[in-house]
Amino acid sequence: MRRFLTRLLLLSAALGLMSCRSVKEEEGDSARFSAGNSFSSCEYILKGTRMSYYTIGYNGADRKRVSTRKLTPEELAAFWKGLEDNDVYHWRSKYEPSGEVPYTDPGTWDLTIHKGGKRVLQCWGFAAYPSDADPRKTTSFEETDRFKRMFNLFILHL
Repeated sequence: MRRFLTRLLLLSAALGLMSCRSVKEEEGDSARFSAGNSFSSCEYILKGTRMSYYTIGYNGADRKRVSTRKLTPEELAAFWKGLEDNDVYHWRSKYEPSGEVPYTDPGTWDLTIHKGGKRVLQCWGFAAYPSDADPRKTTSFEETDRFKRMFNLFILHL
């Protein structure tokens, strides 16, 4: 039964990520990050020079833009350099826990980056994050400093 619940949580997390809106760029650079659980989530979208923050209610309902801010050229350069310094372009496409998932509502997250209109990164995690030592490895159940630095890049530029 526990194994079934683990698989059900993994599937619902993946479906939840797929149901989120995506950033589609015809040209230019953009980044999208979302995180949450089945009760609520947040989404950050950088499109061109504008960073927007959204809250999303239960199971993807009630998506509301909370704020939008235009970044200065210096802030934009610092954002992209921060992503590069955090080695996000070497992150795996998915991060899943190595052990049994506790019966809770673990968090899911996803990150998508477009450069020059082409998707260069799309990754997601369910109760797992890129390791601090090596982003190609997984750390289960605890947010890593590497993950927090990436998340903070979006928060700090709002």
